[in-house]
Amino acid sequence: MTKTVDRLVLWFEGSVVAELARTAADFTSLRLAYDPDWITRSNAFPISMRFPLRGPAYEGPEIFAWFLNLLPEGEPLVTIGHVLRISDLDVLGLMDRMGGDLPGALVLRRHDQPFMPGKPRVQIWDEAGLARDIRRLPERPLLVGEEGVQMSLAGQQEKLAVVKQADGRLALPLDGYPSTHILKPSSKRLRGSVDNEAFCMQLAATCGLRAAEVEIGRAQDQAYLLVRRYDRVVTGERISRLHQEDLCQALALPPYRKYEWNARVRMHGPTIADLFTAVSIGPRTLPNRLALLDMLIFNVLCCNVDAHAKNYSLLHQAATPTVAPLYDVMCAAVYDGVTLNLSQKIAGKQRGDHIYGRHWTRLGKDIGMSGPQVRRRVRTLSHKVLEEITPLAERLRSVIGQGVIIEEVADAIKARCSRILANLDDADIPEEELPSIPT
Repeated sequence: MTKTVDRLVLWFEGSVVAELARTAADFTSLRLAYDPDWITRSNAFPISMRFPLRGPAYEGPEIFAWFLNLLPEGEPLVTIGHVLRISDLDVLGLMDRMGGDLPGALVLRRHDQPFMPGKPRVQIWDEAGLARDIRRLPERPLLVGEEGVQMSLAGQQEKLAVVKQADGRLALPLDGYPSTHILKPSSKRLRGSVDNEAFCMQLAATCGLRAAEVEIGRAQDQAYLLVRRYDRVVTGERISRLHQEDLCQALALPPYRKYEWNARVRMHGPTIADLFTAVSIGPRTLPNRLALLDMLIFNVLCCNVDAHAKNYSLLHQAATPTVAPLYDVMCAAVYDGVTLNLSQKIAGKQRGDHIYGRHWTRLGKDIGMSGPQVRRRVRTLSHKVLEEITPLAERLRSVIGQGVIIEEVADAIKARCSRILANLDDADIPEEELPSIPT
């Protein structure tokens, strides 16, 4: 394995934010110390809600977990470790090689490296080159190890951070140049994944939810979804970074605990109540909770069983973080062999079709909202989805042509919404007569 560094500097737009350092021989012993000048700045933000701005350094497993969440997971991370000859547990070493363009606003550099080394570069693809690099992603995730590539994206799915040029061409960011979009190739395991996710994401936006903007693209035989990054702002030729953290980070949990029950590691993760606690922040508590509630309901209506804690985030754009736009929504009901269990239970129920009015009422109690308020929102969103889904399916088919998967997804979502609405009928039971949820 390659010998790695023992400390890195965290930068934001040319200003030093903090230092991340190793405190022992093992990879998990890390210390985070804010730069004194950063703490006094008027535009300073904390790296995480778990690490408020202060003078004393932070130490402990929470530091390791927070930065681990910036990296890919599972087999892609193992492959990256092999390519870079760095242990996949060596977060500091991996950040040294991949910390130029991360989720959020931070850039990680060695002490003797500037924030932006030289003139930033991009490598513009032609169609053949883009198709070639998409095909290479399974063996070289994020194109890691290529000259100038310094990016990281969380998750297990194949993806790539890219820059969309003013003329629409795509480019590979180099030397820490900030990306503007995330390219997600079509899944080899889930047919029509690009069309499926594009449809669900556009449906969310059509129904009034804040959702990441998406578009469908193709390079030769390679279909892909292009997702506009909500943690980037493009003004003319300038690309600015916005800070964000997912709810695993906000709850100080490692990525392998993103589900309420994580079967592979046999560990519990956050409940829905935990997610609502994470977004309940000062004056933004109510709007954050309402936004998260809409996202939660929409994911159930869309049969999205993979809405885990890393697929909800906080955006540190102002003094008080706000719930970030919705992302990573796909209808799982159209696939055989995919679990029907939700990532987090709703009042003890894991299956969307088994959720009744009484369960939405109990959810309200769990998250500090009234049962009638939650049920009203379920009813309103269900009707809104049923109203918008057919016109959207017709518009999307006019763009991508006839696709069986769009019809299947639309039918599955319609069936789920109808079932949820029918199940709401038992909501007339007085709340005080509902039995308590077993622990």
